[in-house]
Amino acid sequence: MSIKFETINTLKSMECKILIVGSGGKSTLSNALSNKFHLVRIELDAIHWQPNWIELSDNEFKTEVAKQIQSAKKKWVVDGNYHGIVGDLIMNQANTIIWIDLNWKTILYRIIKRSIKRAITKEFVCGTNKESFKRTFFTKDSIIWFYFANKKDITSRTGIFLEKIPENTHLIHIKTTKELNDFYKTYAL
Repeated sequence: MSIKFETINTLKSMECKILIVGSGGKSTLSNALSNKFHLVRIELDAIHWQPNWIELSDNEFKTEVAKQIQSAKKKWVVDGNYHGIVGDLIMNQANTIIWIDLNWKTILYRIIKRSIKRAITKEFVCGTNKESFKRTFFTKDSIIWFYFANKKDITSRTGIFLEKIPENTHLIHIKTTKELNDFYKTYAL
């Protein structure tokens, strides 16, 4: 079954506020939408993780996210999964939510592949931080370990997440790699 993408009228309007959540392609998609539709891109990981992998406190994080959304006015795309801290703040303002809800094996494969690449290339991630093989595979802060430890929560989040979406918010629920690729083609990203 292929997903049907209705035209997101807000992409071309004066008010375009998109939240991208889930796993397996948020940052790449938000960057593509930002470039194509001239939206301010707000990457939650880059705000949350300060240099040297220092985490902002919840209050500081929420304050900074609110400040960036306010300065972006009404043309932004936010990517990230910090629902417990800033979910209401962002969801209540977003007019479109794109939920990348790939299966757990696909997510894990993408995370491992991406983490290895980033550890080799030393590209910046989460702001000005860099992944290393040690952090990726051998610490309690490992994103890979996080996905193994939270498999049950990740695979059973549908009902909980859907309850949080405000009424009249356009939801695009992408469940497969094919649907994600179709989305890119539909919007020529």
